[in-house]
Amino acid sequence: MPTPPIPTPAQQRDIDAAEATLDRLYPDWRQPPEQRRRRGGFAHLTPDQIAQVKQALKIRDLRLRGRDEGVTITWSAKGHPFAHPAPISAPTVDHYALREAMHDPEIAALLRSRGIVRGGEQ
Repeated sequence: MPTPPIPTPAQQRDIDAAEATLDRLYPDWRQPPEQRRRRGGFAHLTPDQIAQVKQALKIRDLRLRGRDEGVTITWSAKGHPFAHPAPISAPTVDHYALREAMHDPEIAALLRSRGIVRGGEQ
C-alpha cells in the first residue's frame, strides 16, 4: 500500500480549517460509523449545515490525498434536499433537467453526439 503524500503547508491549513468546521458543526465526526448512526447522524443539522459538513469532509479527504482542487455542492431534492459534495473537476449533471432536455429531439441528438447520454433513441 503506498504511503499517503505529506500535505503542503497550504493543504494543512485547509485540513485544519475543515476539521474546525467539523468540530463545530458535527463533533461526532471522529467517532466510529456505528456510534455516529446510533446518535442520529446528521438528523440534528439543517440542510445548509449538512452541506457545510459534507464539503468540509470532502475538502479534508482531497487534501489528505494531496489534491488541491476545490469542492462544489450539488443538490438533489425529492422531498428532502440532499447535498452531494464533488471535486470541481468532477462532472456534475442535473439528471432531472437532463431527462427534461431529452424530450427535445435536437437537444437529445446533441447530448448523444457528445457522449453525455447513451441510448434512448426512439
